[in-house]
Amino acid sequence: MGSQIREVVRLLNEPPFNKNYSLVAFDEQQPHQLMLLINEILGEIDASQRKDMTREDPVMAQNRILFFLHGLAYRPDVPETFATLLFNGDRDVCYKLLEWLLKSIDDHKKRAYLAPFLTEIEIPQDLFQDEMVMEIKQSCSQLKEEFIHSHKQLALLEEATQDPQAKKEIIQNLDDERRQLLERVSRLEKKLQGGLPNFEDMALACQRLKRELEDEKALKTRLKDQKELLAQAQRSHDQAQQRLEKIRGEQGRLLHGDAVTMLGKLQEDVVAKRKQAQEEFPRQLAELRSKREDMKQIINGTSYSEQDLEQLRNTQRRLEQDAERINREKDAPPAGDDKIVMFRQQASMIERKKQTTKFSLDEHRELKTQMEKQIEEKELSFDSMGDGGHLKPDDFRRIKQDVRAKSTQHKRMKSELNQLQAEKGVVQRTVAILESRCKDHEGWVREQERMAGVEGATENLEQLEKVSSQKAEFDRRKGLTIEEHAREVEKVRLKIKEKKQKLAPMIKELRAERGKFQMLDAEYTAKKEAYESRKLKFESDFLGLESFSDECRVEIQKNESTFHFRQCQVSIDRAKVAMCDEEVRARTGELMIGPNQEYPSYRDMFTDRINAQSHQVKQLRQNKAYLQDNFDSNAAQFTMFTSLQTILNNKLMVAQQGGFGTEGDLAGGANLVLGDEKGGVANVFTLS
Repeated sequence: MGSQIREVVRLLNEPPFNKNYSLVAFDEQQPHQLMLLINEILGEIDASQRKDMTREDPVMAQNRILFFLHGLAYRPDVPETFATLLFNGDRDVCYKLLEWLLKSIDDHKKRAYLAPFLTEIEIPQDLFQDEMVMEIKQSCSQLKEEFIHSHKQLALLEEATQDPQAKKEIIQNLDDERRQLLERVSRLEKKLQGGLPNFEDMALACQRLKRELEDEKALKTRLKDQKELLAQAQRSHDQAQQRLEKIRGEQGRLLHGDAVTMLGKLQEDVVAKRKQAQEEFPRQLAELRSKREDMKQIINGTSYSEQDLEQLRNTQRRLEQDAERINREKDAPPAGDDKIVMFRQQASMIERKKQTTKFSLDEHRELKTQMEKQIEEKELSFDSMGDGGHLKPDDFRRIKQDVRAKSTQHKRMKSELNQLQAEKGVVQRTVAILESRCKDHEGWVREQERMAGVEGATENLEQLEKVSSQKAEFDRRKGLTIEEHAREVEKVRLKIKEKKQKLAPMIKELRAERGKFQMLDAEYTAKKEAYESRKLKFESDFLGLESFSDECRVEIQKNESTFHFRQCQVSIDRAKVAMCDEEVRARTGELMIGPNQEYPSYRDMFTDRINAQSHQVKQLRQNKAYLQDNFDSNAAQFTMFTSLQTILNNKLMVAQQGGFGTEGDLAGGANLVLGDEKGGVANVFTLS
């Protein structure tokens, strides 16, 4: 066991891994760390195995590793328990596997390269009778033999073209470099060990701290992955529960009722499933295939340069401006004779009618469901009544025919009602349109009179009619005779005739203008319809361009985010590389590290800072202990001095209020307060 661990550590410390493990450090590896190490070695053998196990599904990772080890022809001691022990982190199993992988890593790389081409494809026995399958298997065998022959020839050519002398020189140079690096490392270790008495303990503590931090980070990542998997499993469970409830509901619906009802429901279910399989699923499959083809075209397409992106942005801005302009035109109020208002009103009316029909349909469906439930309840009540409660077949057929006749009559009357309602809506709409067109009829007539040069003709006619009506009313009231009435009528008739003669040429011109107006109206209607069709086509094209623009915008944002992320990664890596270069140069003595260039390495700088912080913490603790021990005495002294200051302040205030040069007896003595010319005060206590 010990020799096995030493061999594994030696191979891991060599290129291409360069782990720099010690026996103690390697033996302290946790089970999940051993699995990560095995996954790293497998990734070195085959690039397809380089995957992050912390983010990969555990079951998929196990299947991947076991399948790859089977391809490498690994033979465990106990195949039955190998997978369980391996993924539980058993040290014996992991150490044997590591030794086997590391000892012949070049052979394993070769085998991993050849395995996909030489692995036998297992074919079920049921397909041995299929001629096409057997032909494909035979062609695969021939191609495999050709591949083996070509690979052997390639290996022979590679062995023949190698230069042994060049290989020896490379090996000699590598050995020299290794020896120099070992000497340099030994010198640095002696230097560090001589300057730091507890170097081994500090190094071990740093290694353990680093391992703990890495374990904590890995555990956090694993916890996040587990939470995501838990949420995904919960969603899958909810979906499965919904499907189960749906299936149970369908089964309950199918099993509820008599045999005829069950058979009818089963037939409906079969028809729905057949429609779903023949129409919906092929359509969904075609959509997915089209999306896949689009994604392939996008992936295989040429990459865009900055100039192309700028052109796309300009095109996007132009399209957005056009869209805004079209929206403004769309939101603008339509013209007085624009038919778009009529179309919109008809569309809203149809929408309301659709909603009403939908509500009516829902009500009829609910009524149908209630009736079915009542029928089932009646059937159950008949069953409970015994044989006497059943209907005769003839009666049942008669009732069934009556129900069908009523249902047919109901459908016919309902269709007639719908037709009448539709005609009513059309008539109401026609009345509304005519009323809207006739609202400004007088203004239109005045405009036509003004254009024809006969302004006021209509008003004159109205005034004549008004005058005639007033005259008739006046004649009736005054009791005029028939002759007077006839004369007045003749006068009015002559006036009307004169007016008609004057208006006759104008009426002819007005009729001609009406003909022109009808022609212009027809031409305007045709052009308006052409405009509407082009507008609809442009709107559809605009929607397509808008969706394409959104996709381009999302792709641009994604590319920009990836670019900035990679730039940040490059900056971080450059800083790390610069720090490593400074550490190497500091270890070789070429440069010093620190704010004042006083440390030979970052380790010394951090160690010095740790010691300084420790000394500062120790000093603060001593100060804390001193304060805790002397707090009571210091507080009492502070109180005494505060009281003394209060007494002195009071005495000074009394002296200032009583004046200078006063005397007073105090305990057999005198307390004299003296003042000088400058305003100074002295309190002198004397004993008698």
